Parts: sequence; structure tokens; C-alpha cells
Amino acid sequence: MKIKLTQSGGFIPITREASAEVDWTKEESDKLIRQIAVTGNQPPSQVRDGIGHTVEIDGKEIPVDVDKASGKFADVLNKLQMNLKIVKK
Repeated sequence: MKIKLTQSGGFIPITREASAEVDWTKEESDKLIRQIAVTGNQPPSQVRDGIGHTVEIDGKEIPVDVDKASGKFADVLNKLQMNLKIVKK
């Protein structure tokens, strides 16, 4: 299964992405989404200069708060954050 983290926004709006293959089950990916999804008007905890994150998994792109991740999910998201590359949109 492929997971893609996208970071966008900032003082000078830039989009950066990183992806990785993970060997998670459907239940594990659903648990990750429940853990980190931003719902309703709930702002992400990291909103410096309007920076936001989305995760694309199973063909769905979901706004997330990466700081809410724990355990192996946090490990994967931290690695993705360290490997974000600028993309042209």
C-alpha cells in the first residue's frame, strides 16, 4: 500500500510531497486515518503561516494533523516529513 504525505501553504506557498510503500492492513490504515484526520472546523496543531498536511492512502486524500500520530504511524510520517520534496502544481 502506498501512502503519500503532502505539505502545502506557508508564507510563500509551496507544495512538498513524499511517499512510501507500507505493509499495513486496511484496518491499520483506517486506524491511522481515525487517529490523525482533521474533522469539521478543527484546525491542525501546526498552522504556522497556514501550513497544512494531507495524506493520500487507498486513493483518498484526507486533511490531517501529523502531530496526532503515534507508534509506527508516527515513525512513518516523521520519515516522510524529513523527505518532503518541492513539487510544481
